[in-house]
Amino acid sequence: MKYVYKPGDEILSSYPFVHVTEPSQRGIVCDHCLHKNIPSPAARQLAKIFVKLKKLDPNDIVEDVLGQKRSLSDLVSHAEDIEEDAERTQQFVEIWCTLEVFLGEAWLPPLRVGLEIFDGHQQLQHL
Repeated sequence: MKYVYKPGDEILSSYPFVHVTEPSQRGIVCDHCLHKNIPSPAARQLAKIFVKLKKLDPNDIVEDVLGQKRSLSDLVSHAEDIEEDAERTQQFVEIWCTLEVFLGEAWLPPLRVGLEIFDGHQQLQHL
């Protein structure tokens, strides 16, 4: 039987027997599926907060709310509650580790400050 192929026809499709990523692509794509490693929206949002706060003092960022000046320092800290809650601690650790890879340690605040910012981020998500 003779096959007739037209330009653009797929003749054969298969998966590679093995594959590896180039060293320059490590951390950019998944080693297993080669899909781009894109942090979650929460991690990306915290990354933006960390970058912004690296340049500014958090107490200098104020907003007028119903005639009163409010800043991040006005938020009540629930960091201890996060440390006692295994699920929320796990969320923080996952985001923190992602941001270590994504941003690099130079852009991360001290761990306790990062936890406070994560806490404030969580509070603001529920408003």
